Amino acid sequence: ACWSTPFFSSDKKLLGTFGIYVPEQRGPRPEEQELIQFTASLAAFLIERSEAKTQMDLLSKAVQQSPVAVLLCDAEGKVTYVNQKFAALTGLRTTEVIGALLPDIYPADLRDDVLAQLRRVQHGTELVSGQYKILCGNGLFYWQSYCLRRIVDEQQQLSHLLLEIEDITQQKETEQQLIFSELRFRTLLD
Repeated sequence: ACWSTPFFSSDKKLLGTFGIYVPEQRGPRPEEQELIQFTASLAAFLIERSEAKTQMDLLSKAVQQSPVAVLLCDAEGKVTYVNQKFAALTGLRTTEVIGALLPDIYPADLRDDVLAQLRRVQHGTELVSGQYKILCGNGLFYWQSYCLRRIVDEQQQLSHLLLEIEDITQQKETEQQLIFSELRFRTLLD
């Protein structure tokens, strides 16, 4: 005899079937029905968990390898994660940043503005964005375009903050060169 039981994902998608074979012809005993039900439930759980892990691994790699600097903070603004691009862009080591408050990772002259932007997002603004010119530890400036966003839980309560930073130094330099060229051109025409 063969008894087969389908098993489904939490969203009711068929994942597979679980079957038991016995050498004689008969129906399943109550303890065998329980074993089949338990095993089918366990198989469904393990398959879903494996798929979720695969998806989380892919998402983690995508964030880690993003061409944009990514920083996560808890709801209070304490840094909990930075990707590789963040360290490469800012020159700050991960150990310097993890556990620090978001405004404290910025130069002193920008901290009040960063704190004000942080408070806006903490108090309900969906996202804030802007640009900063930042002096790095190596003595060079770079321009960053930033976007600070809310991450909410199932009850729509703030759980984390996401900061995305893009290096726009080359864009700013090109803009300055265009402005300078236009001024020179206008001077020649006058």
